[in-house]
Amino acid sequence: MKNLFFFILLLAGLSSFAQTAPELYAKAQTAAEKQAWTYVEVYLDDAIALDGNQAEYYYLRGKSNMAETTDTAKYVKAIHDFNKAIELKTAHKDIYQNLALVKQAFAQECNIRAERGDTSLFKRAIFYALGSISDFESAKKIEDNPKYNAHIADLKKLVSLSN
Repeated sequence: MKNLFFFILLLAGLSSFAQTAPELYAKAQTAAEKQAWTYVEVYLDDAIALDGNQAEYYYLRGKSNMAETTDTAKYVKAIHDFNKAIELKTAHKDIYQNLALVKQAFAQECNIRAERGDTSLFKRAIFYALGSISDFESAKKIEDNPKYNAHIADLKKLVSLSN
């Protein structure tokens, strides 16, 4: 199974040889529609290597990293990608919303681990919960959406439990 995974990555890497960044991004979008997240990451890694100044590339890779995971390393990668997308293209509600969601998911995962006795990530969970509140508030300034209030309330509750 492990060999098959690496073979797929190799094929994806070879298929992206000598393509432009926009072509690779288009392939990543198609792979994302099919929820083929491994391919999305491979195509976007190559696209970013060719042109690292496109917010859309980082945004989609961030979404890929946060898809169907409880892997804290993937959450950190998604946070990095969303922050880079914001750096390149400010005031975009979807970027702030997804950044807030991934921080919220990370904080919740850390909280679950803390309840199981692994308190090593608990301070980091509170840090990301507070950051998530700020990101939801930034998204709310761009688009007033009631769902942001619900997320903010949930996160404030999580932070208050830590006191």
